[in-house]
Amino acid sequence: MELVLGQSLRRVLQDGALDWGRSCKIVLQASDALHSAHLQDIVHRDVKPDNIMLCGEGASESVKVIDFGLAGKIGAVDGFDTLTSPGKIFGTPNYMPPEAFSGAATN
Repeated sequence: MELVLGQSLRRVLQDGALDWGRSCKIVLQASDALHSAHLQDIVHRDVKPDNIMLCGEGASESVKVIDFGLAGKIGAVDGFDTLTSPGKIFGTPNYMPPEAFSGAATN
């Protein structure tokens, strides 16, 4: 496991709002990271400011998406993906979509 040095986005936001340019860079890098996971058929399932780390400073700042503990495989078969079984609810409530609270199976 990689040791990630930096601060979570949650911690950085405690100091106040980010400027537009920095916000865009963070969103684009986090989106790229999630896209890379999706290309491997992996869904993170717990994206939140605590799981986005900002490493470095200024122009060299980079983003790392961490904590794939609730990640699942797209199209899993034979019970591999048991997190989305009917009746199970998972994730961080403040960051979950309302439909996730139904406990219904997801596609």
